[in-house]
This record gives sequence, C-alpha cells and structure tokens, in this order.
Amino acid sequence: MELEKKRVLQMMRNLTLQQIYTFFRAVEYENLTWAARDLNLSQAAVSRMIANMENELGLILFVRKARGTEPTPAAKILYENWRKAFRSMEGSYEAAYRAQLGYIKRFRFGVVSFEQELTPHIALARWFEEKYPHIDLSIEYKTVDELRERLTGEKYEAILVNTLEEDDLKAKGLCTRRIARMPCCIYIHNTNPLYQKKELHFSDFNQQNLIFVGSRGIGRSGAIKAFCRKYGLPEEKLYFESDYKNALIVFLRGRGVLFSEGLIHDLPEKSCRQLRVSEFDSGLSMVWNGDSTP
Repeated sequence: MELEKKRVLQMMRNLTLQQIYTFFRAVEYENLTWAARDLNLSQAAVSRMIANMENELGLILFVRKARGTEPTPAAKILYENWRKAFRSMEGSYEAAYRAQLGYIKRFRFGVVSFEQELTPHIALARWFEEKYPHIDLSIEYKTVDELRERLTGEKYEAILVNTLEEDDLKAKGLCTRRIARMPCCIYIHNTNPLYQKKELHFSDFNQQNLIFVGSRGIGRSGAIKAFCRKYGLPEEKLYFESDYKNALIVFLRGRGVLFSEGLIHDLPEKSCRQLRVSEFDSGLSMVWNGDSTP
C-alpha cells in the first residue's frame, strides 16, 4: 500500500545527516564495530542511531549475526538511492561554492572507480584546490577502459591509473608521470586451498588465476612480464578486469587470487590472507594527452 506523502516527509524530517552517514558506513562495512571506528564513535552510539532510524522509518535495516551485521533488502534499496542523492547534493554545493568564488577554468579528471575508501583521492583534490584556487576541479570515477577512452576522446584533461598501465599508454602517444608508489599485495580468499598453507611462495601461484584491476594492455607491460619471468608465473593465467567491482566479485567467489597495490584495506578483515610483494614496483600515475598540458 502506498504511503501518504505527508507521512513520508515527516519520517524523513526526523532523520539527521549524522544518522544517514552512519547508516552508509554500517552498510559498507557490514560491521557496526568497524563503522564506529571509521566514524570515531562508540559502537553503542552507532547501534543507537541505527535503532532510532529503524523506529523512525518502520523498517528492519540490519540482521545481526555472530560476526557482523547484514543489510536487509530494504537497507540496500535505501543505500543505493540515498548515496546517489547525497553525491548529487555534494556536487551541487561544490559547484555553487566555486561559482560564488568566480572560478574561471574547469579541469576534468578521471579516476579508477574503487569500491573502497577514497581518502587518497579526496586528499589529492583538496591539495589541487588549495594550489590552484582559480580552477574548477571535476573528478569522475570510471572503469579503466572508460578512462582511457574518454582521455583519448579529449573528454578529460588527465586520468589517474595504475602505474602498470604506463607502457601501453605511452605506446599510444600519451604522457605519463608517476605520482605515488604503493606496496603490492596478493590476496588469497579463504575458499582457496592456498589459504591453509603455513608458508606461501610465488611458485604456489603457478596454477592460479591472478586477477589484475586494469586493461588488457597491462599484459604488455615490461614490469608484468619481468614479474612473471622472475617467479615462473604463466602469463596465460593473468586475468585482467577493467571494472574493480567485477574483479572483486570474481575474487570473492574463489575463482583466483587478487593482485592489488594494497589499496583494499579491509579485505584481510573479510577472511582473506595477504602476501606482500614489496620488490614489485607499482603505484599511481597521472596520464594526459601528448598535445595538452595537465
């Protein structure tokens, strides 16, 4: 039965922004303790806010389990739609603020879309705005393939990608500059037989599918080829996924092991084992067209 509009508006008015942001973190972490830690709140405070939301909305938002909380279908619907609305609100405010300051130039920047904390990118945006206050910075999150396509189509001034993409992008006449180094790690899910081994060696991965987040062009990277030669890993076992979310789905279903730059800070908390690849050189690079200046 359709709810009366006045009743819906009244329920929404009773919610606070802090409650909604707390709800977002609870859905993302599926664990109230981790959500509380991220928000710098006590677990009791987070639990109270979630309980108050459930009372206000008349909805069951989470199912409590022994090792966390699982969002209900109702919670997932709210999360997906509210996140879109809040991103739009945040973008509108920034646009209004820049208009008030009289910004005169727009810099369009593309970044790989990660299902994870975006703190490094937020810090980069703040640094840019402080250094170049007269430029309106616009950041969009896309898959690796979409970023490359939009950059070559001159829809972006620059993109930020895995350094392993550099060799292929340079071959296409694009300019690259490394801006950050990051530790590389191999993640093993607990459904993988290797998870039970006491000690792990690179030879253990000879029969595994290694999942990389990036374009198939990474396969032509000199760094990847040298890595495979050094540890005897067959190149045909490398699996490239341009979309981070898809790579994570493949990994969590136990169809391989995931290779990442240590950006997936919460995977070890989700029954995963991590093997550090400290000698493997990787990180983030900025890429722009050869005939433009970023």
